[in-house]
Amino acid sequence: MVYIFAGMDFTHDIFISYSSSDSKIAEKVCRLLEDRGMKCWIAPRDVVAGADYSHLIEKAILHAKVFVLLCSAKSMQSRWVKGELNVAFNEGKKIIPLRVDDSELEGA
Repeated sequence: MVYIFAGMDFTHDIFISYSSSDSKIAEKVCRLLEDRGMKCWIAPRDVVAGADYSHLIEKAILHAKVFVLLCSAKSMQSRWVKGELNVAFNEGKKIIPLRVDDSELEGA
């Protein structure tokens, strides 16, 4: 399998994980952090066309110093967000949950 990473920059500080339903909030959080000098990796902005999406996401998480999880009713049900969180947890990343709605958080 070929992975396309030409031109990819994995020198970011923060990986932002969120449900696509929360994309507007995620973009605002990203902008806020980057306006303060922190470099973020966020999909779909940082996804290169033709790349193996799941491998690219994992690589971006592995290179991040911090994993920011936007917690919402939708993100806590998303299998993609759960997968990203598992990678971050298994790699010992600093995980910062940020609640973006009034939903109850469940689990560990």
